[in-house]
Amino acid sequence: MRKSVITAAIAFVATIALLVPAGAASAGGVEKDKHGSCRPKGRWELSLDKESGRIEVDLEVTSGPAGQRWKVVMRHDGAKFFAGSRVTRRDDDDRPDFEIERWVKDTLGWDRFRVKATNNATGARCIAKLAI
Repeated sequence: MRKSVITAAIAFVATIALLVPAGAASAGGVEKDKHGSCRPKGRWELSLDKESGRIEVDLEVTSGPAGQRWKVVMRHDGAKFFAGSRVTRRDDDDRPDFEIERWVKDTLGWDRFRVKATNNATGARCIAKLAI
């Protein structure tokens, strides 16, 4: 009898462990990353990191040449939380890019993010969508 109770308890704990998302179990919170292509060329990466009731939003756009100005609009659940411009600069890897990091309040339920970056000179566009 005692052995079956222990076996049932172990099975229960294992089942719960499988249901909890990997990031939620960590002390640092939940992280999500997504990357994609800009049109006609370039790359973007959007990272979200939930921590202590807030979400860190990190956008990186890589596109040459250096010195080009980009207009950027970032939205959280449809509401604009950043609008501005950035200029590509050569980074440590000698790639022309820019990065924007912002913090927003973690709302109840899914948090949906949409980012649009447009190169003023070439018309290149990057559109990123990610939910956490």
